Amino acid sequence: MKRFREDFRLILRGVGMLHKLSPWNLLAKCVRSVCNAAQPFANLYLSAAILDALLEGASPKKLLVLVLLTLISNLVLVLISKEMDAINYRKWNSFYLRYNFSIGEKAQSLPYEKIEDVETHLLIKNLDDAMKIGNYGLIKLHSRIPLFVENLLRVCFSVWFILSAVLQKAAQTQTGLQTFANSYAADALLVLLILFAAVACIAANKRIAARSYEHLGRLSKSNRIFDYYLEQYLSSHKAGKDIRLYRQDQLILHELDAVGERNTAIVDDMNRGIFRSSLWILLTNFALIFYTYFYVGLKSMTGVFAVGSIVKYSGGVLQFANAFSGMMDAYSQLRANSDYLRDYFRFIDLPEEKTEHGPASPVVGQPCRIEVRNVSFKYPGRTEYVLRNVSFTLEAGEKIAIVGQNGSGKTTMIKLLCRLYDPTEGEIYYNGVDIRAYDIQAYRAMLGVVFQDFKLFSFTLGQNVASDVEYDRKTAETCLKKAGLEERLRGMEQGMDTYLYKEFDERGVEISGGEAQKIALARALYKQTPLIILDEPTAALDPIAEAEIYAKFGEIVGEKTSVFISHRLSSCRFCDRILVFSDGSLVQQGKHDALLQEQDGRYAKLWHAQAQYYENT
Repeated sequence: MKRFREDFRLILRGVGMLHKLSPWNLLAKCVRSVCNAAQPFANLYLSAAILDALLEGASPKKLLVLVLLTLISNLVLVLISKEMDAINYRKWNSFYLRYNFSIGEKAQSLPYEKIEDVETHLLIKNLDDAMKIGNYGLIKLHSRIPLFVENLLRVCFSVWFILSAVLQKAAQTQTGLQTFANSYAADALLVLLILFAAVACIAANKRIAARSYEHLGRLSKSNRIFDYYLEQYLSSHKAGKDIRLYRQDQLILHELDAVGERNTAIVDDMNRGIFRSSLWILLTNFALIFYTYFYVGLKSMTGVFAVGSIVKYSGGVLQFANAFSGMMDAYSQLRANSDYLRDYFRFIDLPEEKTEHGPASPVVGQPCRIEVRNVSFKYPGRTEYVLRNVSFTLEAGEKIAIVGQNGSGKTTMIKLLCRLYDPTEGEIYYNGVDIRAYDIQAYRAMLGVVFQDFKLFSFTLGQNVASDVEYDRKTAETCLKKAGLEERLRGMEQGMDTYLYKEFDERGVEISGGEAQKIALARALYKQTPLIILDEPTAALDPIAEAEIYAKFGEIVGEKTSVFISHRLSSCRFCDRILVFSDGSLVQQGKHDALLQEQDGRYAKLWHAQAQYYENT
């Protein structure tokens, strides 16, 4: 009962979310369900009345009235149903987009630590799989609640018809089978068969729902493998070179064949169980149908009701068998869907990133000074520290480089500066104020960052630079020129309106990794922030382009306070100061020449390890 109440609350909350995403859409579908449920019973009732009238020799006027009532009732119900279909059709696409958007929007509102959390990734993947495999979640409510309402009403109408047949008795005593048909034993047997069919239907649908949920969970795991290869390799032109040179297509196809075989076995096993359960429903319904015709036919022979009522009452019982089966199927799917609803709301209920932490706001246009005091950090859920007691000051207008081996804590330090995470211990100050006291969006507006794993989108070049639809074209062009993309820009026929990549425009251009890196740098410059952070900004550039960037780095960043991360130590010589990280600690800092004088220092060892591969270093 506790689980039932919990599932019921989830369904009610889901209905509320459906209405929020697409107002009145579900109501329109339910009105259509009412019309669909009422139509066959109206036809049964009126058809029986017409047949009885014909057998009784009723006047043409009465027959005409009954025929007109039949036509008008059908016309009204069909028109209402079609109008509700039209409303649902208009709203469906909007609902589907808003449903997917609600998941994406929620993901963007989460704290960054949740975005990097494996459990969050799995939860989002489960939601995606649930929608792809069986339209589970809110979409299942959208389809199954109207179906449940329709079949519930059909059951109610059927019970009314059945009770009408049972309660009618012959006025005179009959003999043999006619006596049995007019007895309470015959009524009881009909009721027992109906109850037996209902119980068999409930049990079978429960087994079907449980089996389907179990097998769909197994399919979900296999489909993740399939989606990975489909999205990362088969559907991506970017992997084409590796696939051809290393014949990875055979490896991929072999893996997909294995996935296909596993999925086929899972589906076959699921279908066998569903067939066995469905067979019980079929057999019990057959017994109920057989006895219904026998029962109604004998009652008609005893004169309990007119011959035309055979159609009405037998049709009512047959409607009950199908309606109850449909109702329980919809009910079972709604209950099974609760697990997916639970995942959806567990995701929706994840705490969002706090946008305000205090009254302070950075002063726009003011030079930036950063002070890091005794900062230590460990990722949520981890016990080991990634950074330990790091302290340094970055003066306004100063250009520093952060170097160190992989895993030394460089990128984590940048994440803390960007407020993607907060320090576990210690503080970071921006112009004398703890950055946690700032409005987080106002603080991030002060940062221009190029991450090592930056992303560009299939928007126009100008929109990628400005991160907006409307932008200052002249400023965007200036930033692209500073970043070294002037020549490439001149070669683009559409100029700033050229789409990157070809997903949305066949005239779009494919850009190299180095060109993408320059566009990302231009994007950071366009933001016109007092602090700019560059994580491996020249990793994808050729040596000449890299040398050009370094030669005019001062011109590029201007008077901005700058943080530069690189594995190439030769690129750090233009910086005012170099910070050397090792195993999560700041072990050295100073200018290039001074650090090289410390022969046993970490920087000198890194420098000489790289220098041996170059001539005249």
